[in-house]
Amino acid sequence: MGLLRLRLLRIVALCFAVVMMVVISHDVYLSTKYPYARGGLSEGEFGGRFQQEEAWGKVLINHLNQNLKLAYNNHNNINYGGGKGQEQAPWHPGSTSNVSYAPGDPKPVKAAFVVLARNQDYNSLRKAMIDLEMRFNQRYNYPYIFLNDQDFDETFINMTSKATKAKTYYGKIPAEHWDYPAYIDQERARLARERMEEQKVMYGGSESYRKMCYFESGLFYKHPLLKDLEYYWRLEPGVEYSCDITFDPFLFMKENRIKYGYTVGVYELSNTIPTLWETVRNFTRDHADLVPEHNSLWWVTRDGGQTYNGCHFWSNFEIVDLSFYRSREYETFFEYLSRAGGFFYERWGDAPVHSIAAALFLQKEEVHWFDTFGYFHPGWGHCPEESAWSGGRCTCEPNRLDRFITKGQWGQCSRQWSLLPDTPSQIRRANPARDPQQLKYNYNSLKDTTIPGPSVHGIVIGAV
Repeated sequence: MGLLRLRLLRIVALCFAVVMMVVISHDVYLSTKYPYARGGLSEGEFGGRFQQEEAWGKVLINHLNQNLKLAYNNHNNINYGGGKGQEQAPWHPGSTSNVSYAPGDPKPVKAAFVVLARNQDYNSLRKAMIDLEMRFNQRYNYPYIFLNDQDFDETFINMTSKATKAKTYYGKIPAEHWDYPAYIDQERARLARERMEEQKVMYGGSESYRKMCYFESGLFYKHPLLKDLEYYWRLEPGVEYSCDITFDPFLFMKENRIKYGYTVGVYELSNTIPTLWETVRNFTRDHADLVPEHNSLWWVTRDGGQTYNGCHFWSNFEIVDLSFYRSREYETFFEYLSRAGGFFYERWGDAPVHSIAAALFLQKEEVHWFDTFGYFHPGWGHCPEESAWSGGRCTCEPNRLDRFITKGQWGQCSRQWSLLPDTPSQIRRANPARDPQQLKYNYNSLKDTTIPGPSVHGIVIGAV
């Protein structure tokens, strides 16, 4: 039976290798048709990188075969429960953190995963949830909140609620949060979409994409199902988590007074935001009282504010203290951008909006790079290095620079946040990052901090 299993795994490895070779070839094609996909590299540099990746693909089968044999031979030598006389697996929960919460237990943080999804996304979303459950939430059982501009159907609810033991909530987005603001000229917006589609701007012709970006920029946290949350973790269909997360990021951020957490920082496509930075500069002129002296603006502009360098957090993953988005500073900023019309007359995304706001209003220590997380969103992702990779039982390939770009030129914004000068200690609002394994709280003193039950905007399914 064991040999049969090994043979099946070899077949899977072979299929995977073939698929990767096809993907690599497809990415080379995209890089020539759409130069922005090269991440700022010349065609020669980009082609050389993919030659390396093709060589990697050719040795993939041998590499996987060796590891499969090793895993199979050692399988009976590891006790995943740490039994007497046998080695405890180093990634066993008891070896890194003894904190866990049952589905109905009170949590130290009022937090949830928040998902904007359509009914047809259930399959790719279910896969992402199972990934996240295996890597993190099977121990912590934070709830999920699903939002849709349409009513969720039975299939979506059944498929997602059965992917977790945690509570799941389903809400419909109020029409006024999804439709155009009254002051937007919809004919002008339509013509702008046609023009950007002709110019081959990514999602340039999409009306729904603009509505999504507008909603995610400044309205999602106003939904009734989120009204009592302190923190949220954004989850999207199709993402992958490839490393164990052995601590509670919500608790880590709360104890250290961190406002914003990210995994990937990349450059924005300039043809989607022609006037965004001009609008930001006007905002800082008109609302100078809201912009603190010790902020993080250097991360987004290196010439004293004259131009935007394009750096932004890839917001398909973000963990955020919602008091930041609810603050007077952020609300005023979003309303100012909304009135300018660029969400609809251009194609402003929520990622640069969130990121520029973080640079405007937050100190260096209030933003944290979760660089031990293995994360992939279709297109790009982040894979940890060295000890974090092995200690986290990661399955990503850190040298796949076409997929995990934070070590490369296109993803260098990820690393550059750390280059910001430290905030003077006498005015610092957040703690410098500490070891997340040393989280401390009095669990017995916790009150029930679960999010509220059903309302007219949604239903709840899950364990009580």
